[in-house]
Amino acid sequence: MFLAAMITCASISCRASEGEKEKAPEEAKVQTPVVAGHFYPAGGEQLGRMVDKFLDAVPSQEIKGRLIGFISPHAGYPYSGSVAAYAYALLRAEPPNRVVVIAPSHRVPSQGVSALDADFYETPLGRVPIDRTSVKQLIGQFDWISYDPRLFAREHSLEVQLPFIQKVAPKAQIIPLVMGNPSLELARKLAEALSSTFSTRAPLYVASSDMSHFLPYEHANKMDQAALKLIREMNPAHLHDEDRKGTVQLCGLGPVLTLMEIASRPSPPTVGVLRYANSGDTAGDKSRVVGYGAVAFSR
Repeated sequence: MFLAAMITCASISCRASEGEKEKAPEEAKVQTPVVAGHFYPAGGEQLGRMVDKFLDAVPSQEIKGRLIGFISPHAGYPYSGSVAAYAYALLRAEPPNRVVVIAPSHRVPSQGVSALDADFYETPLGRVPIDRTSVKQLIGQFDWISYDPRLFAREHSLEVQLPFIQKVAPKAQIIPLVMGNPSLELARKLAEALSSTFSTRAPLYVASSDMSHFLPYEHANKMDQAALKLIREMNPAHLHDEDRKGTVQLCGLGPVLTLMEIASRPSPPTVGVLRYANSGDTAGDKSRVVGYGAVAFSR
C-alpha cells in the first residue's frame, strides 16, 4: 500500500520529442514506474482523484511576472502531496510545454548528473514524453552529464513529480535529471549548461527537495524557516554552507542550488514561499517530522 511509503526522500497519445517521429509502442524506450504503490497509488483512477483533490484544495494565488520554476517536495503523497500542489497549481492557467525536473539521488552515489535517455517515463496516469533531443544534446556536450540507469532504478524524488505534471500540463515534455553531488560547483555548472541549452526556449524548472528530517515539530519549524529565509535571500553559497554545517537541511540541496543559480540570471528573481508544512501537520505525528516547502521563482 502506498500509505506505507516512507515520508522522506526514500494509448501513447503524447507527442514525441522535437525532431523525432513518434515511435511505435514496441520501439519506444520507456522508464517504468519504480515507486507506484508506495509513494503514491498504483491505480490510475485512485491516483488521478488524489492529485485532483490536492490541486482543487489550493486557494487562488498569484505570482509576480513570469514563472521560472519552483521547489516541490517529494515524500509520499499523504505527507507532502498537499504542499506540492501549491506549486503545481500555478501551472493550470498557463501550462508549460517543457519541464526540466532536477532531483537528488538517494541511493546511488555519483559525482555528476544523469539525464534519462528514454522516450517516455510511465506512471499509472500514462506515459510522459521525454524531450530526448535535449537529453542527447546535454549528454553530448558535457562529459559530466551522462545516462546512468542506476540513478533512476529506485529513485523516488523525480518520479513523484510526474503525476502532478501530467495533471496540470498534459502536453508537456520533460527533461529528467538526477544529481548525485550537491556541491555548489556542480550546481553552477548545471545551471550554466541548462541556461545555454535552453537560451531561446526557456522551460519550467522543478527542483525536487524535502527539508528537515526526523526532528521534533518545533525544532523542524525553526530550522525550515531559517532555510526558507536563505532561499528568499537568493544567496546559494550561504545556503550551501549552512546546509553543510547542519543548521538547515535540504535533501535536494543540489537541485535547489541549481534552480537558484538559474533564477538569478540575468537579475535576481522574485521568490515567494507558497506553502510550508511538515509531516506533523499532514500526518499527525509531531514527534519526528519531515519538512516540506513549495517555493516559486519568477521574474
